[in-house]
Amino acid sequence: HDKSRWYQSVPKFQVYNNALLTAFHRTSYGKVRTDPMMWGRWVESAVGVHLMSKAEEEGYGVYYWRERNDEVDYIVDLDGELTAIEVKSGKRGTNKGLPLFAGKFHPCRALVVGTDGLPLEEFFRADMMDILSLPASTPK
Repeated sequence: HDKSRWYQSVPKFQVYNNALLTAFHRTSYGKVRTDPMMWGRWVESAVGVHLMSKAEEEGYGVYYWRERNDEVDYIVDLDGELTAIEVKSGKRGTNKGLPLFAGKFHPCRALVVGTDGLPLEEFFRADMMDILSLPASTPK
């Protein structure tokens, strides 16, 4: 696969600790929780923090893919085996980015974490290597 396409994407700002994202925010948790856009950013960031916190220890890379308006939240590369991860935190719906990425880069698996997918609680409790060894799947 051609990683150069990943690096051509606009870089994604990702903190290593969600406290850095929330510390200077002057909005209460209750207000954030009821704002779908803001809650979505916080949940997506929490998933990214979780992935990145284990990356060096487990020996995988974490990337982001975007092409025009299509994107995949996280691409995990473990020894050349790709896992595409889309984070959903609310409204049900489809994301064209996952199937487009799959068509171009043929990841071993594509996961939705959150709404309509692997529940967030299970994702955060699971061992990352277990998640990265789930049976191969392709996005619909």
